[in-house]
Amino acid sequence: MPSRHRPRRAALAAALSAVVLVTGCSDDEEPGGTAPESASASPSAGGSSPASSTDPEASPTSSSDATIDTPPATGPVIESAAFRMRVPERWTVADPISDFVRVATRPEISGDISIGFIEATEGATVDDYQRASTKNWGYPVGPRNGPRRDVNGVEMYHQTGKAGETRVVEVYGAPHAGLAVEITFLLPTDMPAAERTSLVDSVLASIEWA
Repeated sequence: MPSRHRPRRAALAAALSAVVLVTGCSDDEEPGGTAPESASASPSAGGSSPASSTDPEASPTSSSDATIDTPPATGPVIESAAFRMRVPERWTVADPISDFVRVATRPEISGDISIGFIEATEGATVDDYQRASTKNWGYPVGPRNGPRRDVNGVEMYHQTGKAGETRVVEVYGAPHAGLAVEITFLLPTDMPAAERTSLVDSVLASIEWA
C-alpha cells in the first residue's frame, strides 16, 4: 500500500549499500559465502522446497525456474527506463507517489501491486539485492526465499511472506538497465493459490525489458 512502499525503497537502498560493503561483490567469492543458511531448491533441478529464513545474511538461491508460460496481463501499462509492463484488467494504476514508485490497486479484493525502481548501485548483483531485500523485510512473516525466476530473460530473486492475517506478499527483484527493480504483490489470503499464481505470473510475463 502507498503508505509503506515509499520508506521501503529508501531503506532498501541503504540496506544495499551496507550489504555491498560487507560482501565486496567480489568475482572470486561466492555471494553470501559466510551465510548460515541456504535455500537450494529448484524445480528444474528436482530439489525440495526452499528453506524459510528471516536471517538477514541468508544465502540467496542460485537457480532459476523455467521461463514463465502464462499469458501476459492486458491491463494498464506501467513504464520506467528499465521496463514496460502491464497489470491485470480491472486493476487501476494510482497517481505516482514518488519518482521511483508506481502502485496498482484493486480495492474490492484488497489487492496491491507496487513497482519500485531506484538507481542501481554500481557493481551490485541480484544476490546483493536479495540480501538487501531480506535485511529490509517489513512484513510480519517471512521472507521465505524461493527459486529464482527467469522473467523474459532477466533473473529475478523471489521472496514470500505474509502481511498480517489477511494478505500474502510476493516480492520479485533484480538490477537491470541501471535501475534496481522490485515488484511487490499484496494479495488476499482467501484468493485460491492457483489464482494468485496466475495473476502474479501474468504480470511478470508482460514485462518487456529495456
